[in-house]
Amino acid sequence: MTNPYQSLGTSVATEHRASQTEIGTVISGQKQLIFSILGYLCSMPILVAANAFLGGTPENPTVTPMFSIVLAVGLLGLLAAAICASMGIFRMGDVLYPGSTRYIYAI
Repeated sequence: MTNPYQSLGTSVATEHRASQTEIGTVISGQKQLIFSILGYLCSMPILVAANAFLGGTPENPTVTPMFSIVLAVGLLGLLAAAICASMGIFRMGDVLYPGSTRYIYAI
């Protein structure tokens, strides 16, 4: 009779350990996700500051060329953050959730 409370043997424990490359892949995916959050947080003040470059009156604002440039820089930062976040999620999902379930976590 086997004891259900017995600890795992060495053959079973080593079978379930992740390889170093898989751990490195998950760590790099987490780093990408953290950098995308940082990029998002840095892009939001740029988008808010773009309003300072609007000309005209508050009731009738006019778009200046500098407003368009600052707005484009902020939107490119948001786009880069979104791409970096999805790449990090797919990289982690490839190891943690193999198969098609990793695509669900990107949504």
